[in-house]
Amino acid sequence: MSDILSALQCALRIVLAAILGYTVASEFFQTNAMQIGWYISPRHVGLTAAVICALLFTVSIWLLFGVRTRVVALMGLALYLGLEVVHPGLSSADSQVLLSSAIVVLLGLPLIIFGGGKFSVVRAGWRGAI
Repeated sequence: MSDILSALQCALRIVLAAILGYTVASEFFQTNAMQIGWYISPRHVGLTAAVICALLFTVSIWLLFGVRTRVVALMGLALYLGLEVVHPGLSSADSQVLLSSAIVVLLGLPLIIFGGGKFSVVRAGWRGAI
């Protein structure tokens, strides 16, 4: 049973890291895969969004390897929600933004509560977090 739980925690970590990494990539690059002549073009982002994206990318790498999963998942959750508030603004939040935020929260909460499992690189729980 504990092997299944650890595998689930590892899968949650990897999925959350992939979502955060995709968010960073979508902030910096615009793709058009539906037309002939698929291309990737860079987008201009502000300084605040760039700093949050850099931190979010670091969090996604740490989540991928399982470094202090509880604290890093909490930081990733806060940074993702901060990026959603800062970049488009709350006034332009549509159902897609709310749905993606809910998915990130639902993926992050079990990691914050239970940790990253035995497949983490650095496991210390809450005792060195503060």
